[in-house]
Amino acid sequence: MKSNRLLLSLVITGCTSIIHSTLSFSQAYNVCQNKVTKKYGICYADTIRVPQIYDIAQYISSHEFIVAKDNKWGTINRYGAYMIDPVYDQIWEFSRVPNSLLVKQADKYGIVNLKGKTIVPLYQLQEGEINTFQIDAHLSFAFKNHTYQAIDKGKMAIFTMEGKMLFDFIYPFVQDLEVPNADSTKPSHYLFLVGEKGKYYFVDQKNHRMFNNLEVQNMFSVYHDSGNELKVVEVNGEEHLLNVVTGKMLNNSEMSEILEPFTVVQDMNDKLGAIDNTGKIRIPCIYDNLTPLGDVDYVITELNGKKGLINLDGEVLIEPLYEIISEVCFNGMDPTLYPYEISNGDWYALFSYDRKTKKMVQKTDFIYEDITCFEITKEGLKAYLTDSLGRKGLFLPDGKIQMNK
Repeated sequence: MKSNRLLLSLVITGCTSIIHSTLSFSQAYNVCQNKVTKKYGICYADTIRVPQIYDIAQYISSHEFIVAKDNKWGTINRYGAYMIDPVYDQIWEFSRVPNSLLVKQADKYGIVNLKGKTIVPLYQLQEGEINTFQIDAHLSFAFKNHTYQAIDKGKMAIFTMEGKMLFDFIYPFVQDLEVPNADSTKPSHYLFLVGEKGKYYFVDQKNHRMFNNLEVQNMFSVYHDSGNELKVVEVNGEEHLLNVVTGKMLNNSEMSEILEPFTVVQDMNDKLGAIDNTGKIRIPCIYDNLTPLGDVDYVITELNGKKGLINLDGEVLIEPLYEIISEVCFNGMDPTLYPYEISNGDWYALFSYDRKTKKMVQKTDFIYEDITCFEITKEGLKAYLTDSLGRKGLFLPDGKIQMNK
């Protein structure tokens, strides 16, 4: 996803191209680029007001601009004076947190306002927490109500995007749980899972133990209609369902009634997996994202920005190596015929289920810009193809490809 603040339209004026953001067409001051040097500056109408010396320039408003030069980032005003000195390794504007910027120095992240005043100091982040900010090239998609785990000297704390510390640096591990109040007329509140090395406890914001000093070895958030109320906890090597509003541990029968035979869960390191309705792990929590497909017993996985395909027991059908995996068409009589178009970043190829290997196997080369299902027959798939040269053709049930001349 590209930032809607990125530079969208060019107006060529001599050696200068003036670049407007979608939110700034009515503004006089804008980012402009020298089409020869490819450097950026700030222009007023057709006049260069700030020299085009920056490697990167990003519009925040007609008064503020993020700039980078020699790999150091800061912000300037429309006259070129630094508002935030160029001391950071990168700066991102927030999409939903106004007047705040996410900044990075080395492996630490923090939040500052547009004048450079610290909102949240620079800290290392818990593994997986960078996903909280959903960082794009120039923009962070975090929301005001997001929280995140920060690390300092081996201890962890919880901060809000607005700079409030919810839990101080006391334990090596802290995870916040926002739960509804048992009294629905009262606002939600926070609990915290704290501890280290397989011994974790639930505490309130004053660090008082809860749930009769319940000790757990692991905890999983449940992607379920129950919302934030239910957590799967591992106690003495067994999984149980805990209601964090009431503190009640549900028995196996209650767990079976509430959970689905396949339920997506998220572990303490923000990795996704799945359990069944007895609490047994079906897919280990190793993935960055999971997308179950409704028509077949397959799940699209995401790992390190690449996608793959597994079945409901975690068996790998397509390794997570690709940019896009999407279903082409579906045969309800035989889901194993379900084909997929796979992108390697440039072109698509067709993958389909192989009964012998019990995996999805590649049926075509990566030379197609479009693959559309035509028909699934008893003999196999027919599909319309458009290759990288724009030629059209058919993928036939016998596996042969027939392209138009």
